[in-house]
Amino acid sequence: MNLWINDINSEIINNFVIRKEDQLVFNKTNIFLGWQYQVNYIVSYYSEDFLSLLIRKDEYSISDKPDVSFSTSNIELKDNSFQNIKLSDLFLPNTDYIQKLSEYAMKDLLGQNALWIEDKKIRSLDRDFLNLFLVTEGYIEFAFPPGIVAPAEDGAYFVKIPYDYIAPYTNPSGLLNRFIKYNGINYLEFSPDKINR
Repeated sequence: MNLWINDINSEIINNFVIRKEDQLVFNKTNIFLGWQYQVNYIVSYYSEDFLSLLIRKDEYSISDKPDVSFSTSNIELKDNSFQNIKLSDLFLPNTDYIQKLSEYAMKDLLGQNALWIEDKKIRSLDRDFLNLFLVTEGYIEFAFPPGIVAPAEDGAYFVKIPYDYIAPYTNPSGLLNRFIKYNGINYLEFSPDKINR
């Protein structure tokens, strides 16, 4: 896993892992003939077998305001090979986890005054809206780049959904198992509506 972050000073990594800091941030800036871009790497979770990473790229050309784009990588080392984790890998098949994630995220974004949620231009969030996610110890975090749920000038939005809200939908033998305490409950028979937020 260290190959993925070989640009980071080992002391910074140790501070992140040992002190349990929320995020580890490092960046690179490149300038070429009046065009500049900066890439920020934000590590949300790191262990010997899993890395959750947000990549933010700011591109500047003739404008003072950058074009901002995001991507995420959730990479697991399993059976001696790296595997990209998709959102669907975290949840049980044939469940309405997208609807549950959407309900929580819509309420949260409404509380953050995301304009296109407030004016009901966006009424629910499907897989395309929920494709940028990060895994942490206590929650799954969704990133909404500028221009996705509100005008670009309003900036980016982030929603953190705690695991206790989505536990009944998660795959007990999947990646999130390391973070969720199942306490012997058979979530296949448990009603998700009984979870308190």
